[in-house]
Amino acid sequence: MIMKTSKYLFAAVLLNAYCSIAAEIYHTPRIPSQSEKITFSSNDNSADVFRIINDQNKVIAEVKKDTLWQAPDTGFYKVEAYKNAQKIAEKFMPVTWHRLHLLTWTNPQHCQYIGTEVFIRGNLKMEDWKKRGSRCLGVLYLRPVYLFGKSDQEVIDYFLTRARKIKAAGYDGFGIDELGVYPTAEGYNFVRQCALAFKAIRKEMPEMTVINWTGGPLLPEEIRAALDAGQLFAAEFYPEFAAEYFGAFTFQERLRTWVDKLRNFDALYDRSSQAGSIIALGIGGNCGITDQRLVEERIRIYKRLAPEAPGICYYYGNTEGPDAVAYSAFLDKMSEKYFIKPVLTLYSEDMLIPPEFQVGEKQSFKVLVRNIGGMKAKNVKVQLIIQHLDGTETTRLPEVDIAVIGNGIVRKSQPPFDTCERFEKVDGTLYPRSVDSGRKKITIFTDRAAAEFAWKPAQKGYYRISCRIIPDANNNTILDGVAEKVVYVK
Repeated sequence: MIMKTSKYLFAAVLLNAYCSIAAEIYHTPRIPSQSEKITFSSNDNSADVFRIINDQNKVIAEVKKDTLWQAPDTGFYKVEAYKNAQKIAEKFMPVTWHRLHLLTWTNPQHCQYIGTEVFIRGNLKMEDWKKRGSRCLGVLYLRPVYLFGKSDQEVIDYFLTRARKIKAAGYDGFGIDELGVYPTAEGYNFVRQCALAFKAIRKEMPEMTVINWTGGPLLPEEIRAALDAGQLFAAEFYPEFAAEYFGAFTFQERLRTWVDKLRNFDALYDRSSQAGSIIALGIGGNCGITDQRLVEERIRIYKRLAPEAPGICYYYGNTEGPDAVAYSAFLDKMSEKYFIKPVLTLYSEDMLIPPEFQVGEKQSFKVLVRNIGGMKAKNVKVQLIIQHLDGTETTRLPEVDIAVIGNGIVRKSQPPFDTCERFEKVDGTLYPRSVDSGRKKITIFTDRAAAEFAWKPAQKGYYRISCRIIPDANNNTILDGVAEKVVYVK
């Protein structure tokens, strides 16, 4: 992976490149995943060849304009554009392990990453954003109270008529703005009708991307209606709006409630379909305070509570105001840091350490390090510090280097499997695995790698074992880099 010491440095390099070279490189999709085919072009259509360079500074492909290319792995790739064998532009392109949704309600004109989906409103031009690799969405405006009391067919026709117009206009999909009702008889009946309409849209135009904005209390029926129709569910979460009108007190506890509702219906992420849910986080206007330190902390809380969520929406976005350029750069930095790059974290439950040790007896154990980001993490260093609680003994175990921590899972079918094996090596990294009851399939959890340690306690008593991820030049994002457990030595 081509690493950058700073997103701001990256932006500065790009800005310098764009100022000195007139052409700009576009690629579709805007943020490609490893499983997707990518096409390249330039803003002025002058580039005829694009050179792809990997993290070893090796040219791995030369592709012509609009020719399909697929990345062999996740990471940042350097892309150079040529016209008649002369380089006219360059940029870094991220490739993630699955499709990400990074969007804002407003115009992402100053963003490098945000805009995987763009709502085409106001002066935005669809052709410009399609060139940039964005999925261009229309808006299907919805006010539930206006449709209360209508028949099932009338509600279905309301949605289908508008969806057909959006499709005929050339959009890649649309956002439904917005569902969100209270648990009344009228509300439940309307959600039931919406579910019928969503299925009708899915049947008639399955290629359309649909983002279902939903406010209010997030009824289970609303979540189910969106999931069954293959829509991306965007749960509105506006902390200052909630505090102003409803007295909502702490951000973390309220967000935990929202995330739990989604997770209880398996709505955050589906590995099979890549469908799921994201939070539309208030970060501007009357929906959220724009202080950058507070916004980053809230994004960290969201990532901690919902690591499987496939992205984020920034609402309003503040990408059109007087501070638009600076705030867009900040939001881009947050998107890169917490969703695109590798994100490493530790959980105390992943410290596979026995609760009791015998004094003078050496025991081996493992600690799992998770990668909840968008790319593989490389060259991760982990350390254990063991302290007797009375302060008489401190031991630092040798650092363990993990060459690679992957993403997602790997399934294998090569029976019969040995059910006694709990871990599997993939490309030199040890990962936990599970075996089905028939011993015909295994699932390898390649988003969590095992670091192996051994320790022989010198005295009896309680010890605190602290596991730490050591920051390094690879610039992996560290979410929670310390986890601890207390054990007893007999």
